[in-house]
Amino acid sequence: MDSPVTDVSRSSRIETALILGLGCGAIDAATALLDKPSGFAFWISIAPTFVATALTIGISFLVLAAVVSIVARIAGIGEKPALIASAVFVGTLFSSAAFSDMLRAPQGPIELFRWLLVASAAMIIAAGSYVAVVAISATSHSGRLAGLARGAPFVLVLVVAFEWVQVYISESPLSAVSVLSALALVLGSSAVAYGFSRDHFPAGKALWGLMSGLVVVTFAAGAAGGQRVDSGAPVKSAATGRDPRHVILITVDTLRSDRLSCYSGERGVPTPAIDALADDGILFEQPTSSAPWTLGSLSSILTGLSPSVHSVNDIDSRLPDSVTTLAENLKRVGYHTGAVVLNDLLHPRSNLKQGFDDYHFLTFQAYGRSFGRRVLETVLPARFPEPAWPTTDDVTDSAEAWLAANEDRDFFLWVHYYDPHAPFEPPSRYLPDEIPLGMGRTFAGQKAVLSGLEIPGGAQRTWIEALYSAEVKYLDDNVGRLVETLRAHDIYDDALIVFTSDHGEEFWEHGAHGHGHSLYDELLAVPLIVKLPGSTAHGRVHTRVATESISPTVLELCGVDYDARRYTSQSLAPWLSPDGAGDARAIVSTSQVLFDRQETVYIDGFKYIRSLVGDQEELFDLREDPGERRPLALDNDEIIARARRQLEDHEAYSRQLRERFDIDGLESVEFDSETIEKLRALGYIQ
Repeated sequence: MDSPVTDVSRSSRIETALILGLGCGAIDAATALLDKPSGFAFWISIAPTFVATALTIGISFLVLAAVVSIVARIAGIGEKPALIASAVFVGTLFSSAAFSDMLRAPQGPIELFRWLLVASAAMIIAAGSYVAVVAISATSHSGRLAGLARGAPFVLVLVVAFEWVQVYISESPLSAVSVLSALALVLGSSAVAYGFSRDHFPAGKALWGLMSGLVVVTFAAGAAGGQRVDSGAPVKSAATGRDPRHVILITVDTLRSDRLSCYSGERGVPTPAIDALADDGILFEQPTSSAPWTLGSLSSILTGLSPSVHSVNDIDSRLPDSVTTLAENLKRVGYHTGAVVLNDLLHPRSNLKQGFDDYHFLTFQAYGRSFGRRVLETVLPARFPEPAWPTTDDVTDSAEAWLAANEDRDFFLWVHYYDPHAPFEPPSRYLPDEIPLGMGRTFAGQKAVLSGLEIPGGAQRTWIEALYSAEVKYLDDNVGRLVETLRAHDIYDDALIVFTSDHGEEFWEHGAHGHGHSLYDELLAVPLIVKLPGSTAHGRVHTRVATESISPTVLELCGVDYDARRYTSQSLAPWLSPDGAGDARAIVSTSQVLFDRQETVYIDGFKYIRSLVGDQEELFDLREDPGERRPLALDNDEIIARARRQLEDHEAYSRQLRERFDIDGLESVEFDSETIEKLRALGYIQ
């Protein structure tokens, strides 16, 4: 008969691998669900989630059974239960981290919490495997099952109870009861396991005590909100007498100003909701974006700094911590700050979340992007299709929920709509009655067109623009919904509302389609509307201004002290008083992200563009050629000299500010494989 030690060596491997598989599957689901996927609902999502989890368990078991067996044979650790438990801990920790892309993720608060959750669960699994191995060596086959039962279900109880309570129930009125009930359930399971182990396995006594302590730490961290990017329901606060009490910044992705009827009349898309907002405030006729792509432009809007200063000039750039955002400034004086955003470039890793108490990053993870889910989508796409991308309606819904929870507070809310960004997929109700023969209801070929692999004909180009216009109508309806919600909560009349866009979109005006690739006005001409509290000023401002002026403008209108020398643009407040006007300044835009590095300056009706990596230069007279179709001969020495001098002065001032903010290098983030695929599909990367 084999000795108990030999029994341990031969029999523990499958049990160990199964415990590992169960743990990896549970942790895989738990870490995926920590992102609070969009549209996740228990009765709709529970079956796909369990199928995905079961698949992860199965794959983990097969792979890890082989690994454990090989390691046991080579290292001889099968005779030492403590070493088996150590191997289980390390294997579970790093397998789960790899499945969840935690090894590649930047380490912020939510990532650190994930590591705590996974490490705690891995230690629980290791303790269970230790008890199981000792049981195998000391008792019969039933003892093995008892030991296994004490190990694996415990971690399942932990992660499932923790996830459903902390992420999906914590915003309900019964959240405190739910948290305490789940904690009692987990600790009760620990006590039962401890009782089974106490009499027969003295070593298990200490291990279960340690695991119970880790469970308490894990739940305490979760209850403190460390795992959440968005916060739970706020505590209501009384009015403070601040004026304005409510500030709403609405930014729209890829919206050209000339597509709005308030800018182009009948030549534009009918946008009654945005037009009504413009009628209640000041419309700037020539706003200019600081950059022709999302992250660079929004970084300037939220900081009041040129891309030449904040250095967010690449897809993987990260806003430096040393830069102070509009949200940080408003939070400093007592505003509760919230954001509802939809665009992968606005993931918290980009650091635009600086200063926001609540940062609701809408994601398309309807069931959680677990390892098992990704495998199912690959091998069975018909049965498990990729979850749908959040819609413009979803953005409005999230903003409405936030407003309902915070209406009694002084707040700053930033809402970023993704439409009309490509792919163009407007709801059917916004499409023309007749769809041209051979044309689809959607267009997702921006990457192929921008790279030159696809060349749409004239009819196709017209239809692609029609799809874009349909998305503009869809957006307008949602802006109307948001305004009506503000009215319903008695917020609209006394609120400061700023409406703008990050950049435009080219439709072959200069031979290309998309954005990020040039500094022509089809990419830089965006809308800007400012509605003051009480709608005290109305009209239109013809002077060219920069959207990076939004931050100092809001601070001045809210009475917040700020140092104007820390900004590259001036406040627009002088233009917002009746019959008021400010000083016109040269406007600089840069941060082209595709094909070239360029910068441009607008000066006295002229526009000068030059490459930063070559010797190309262009000069346009926008008064005679607003479409920038006829570049002037470069023989106007006076204008070109002034433009170059303005750009040199801009760079010198930007250099001073970079030194002041201690921006001495490029901060970057590392994308996970899923984000890379999405950015590649949009043409941002190859």
